[in-house]
Amino acid sequence: MGSHCRIDGSIDHLPDEVREAVDKRLQDKRISFTSTVEWLNDSGFQISYSAFIRYVKRTNKAAQRLADTMVRAQALTEVAKNMPDVDFTKASAQILLDGLVERITSSPEEFAEISIEKAGRMVTALQKNYIEEKKIDAAYKSKAALVLEQMSADFKDVFSEDKELAAQFSKIVDKIKLKAEKIQAERGI
Repeated sequence: MGSHCRIDGSIDHLPDEVREAVDKRLQDKRISFTSTVEWLNDSGFQISYSAFIRYVKRTNKAAQRLADTMVRAQALTEVAKNMPDVDFTKASAQILLDGLVERITSSPEEFAEISIEKAGRMVTALQKNYIEEKKIDAAYKSKAALVLEQMSADFKDVFSEDKELAAQFSKIVDKIKLKAEKIQAERGI
């Protein structure tokens, strides 16, 4: 297991109840940053203004990422409600992968909490999911083609005496094949 360096600040070392009080003060727009730093120092916690500002920036970045993720998830949910026939598994996996990559690149100090091995496992799990989807899609496509071929052969056998009827059913099967291919293409199969 490899080690990693976690980047945190002096506020991260405060007792939970004090950090919660700081977070509540941050939510109150009437309380200035300077007044919060003074309150901390008066309470016996020596925190510099710059350390406090770094904490505020980290907190705001995390809150913004959460808000962005919630907006993307809500948008996907709304689209899914309007399109019940579409499989959104791929879109969901892509959102997860995009979020992971964005988090790694935009906030390495917060991502430092996750070991490189765990990050690798997360990416590997997403990739395995993608590969499994491709396998399932290929199997579905193969089975659909096999069923249509068998259906066409069965029609030819049943209607072997009536060539005109056999030709009509063959055309119907061909139309079904085209529709199936179109649906598969729309779904990315």
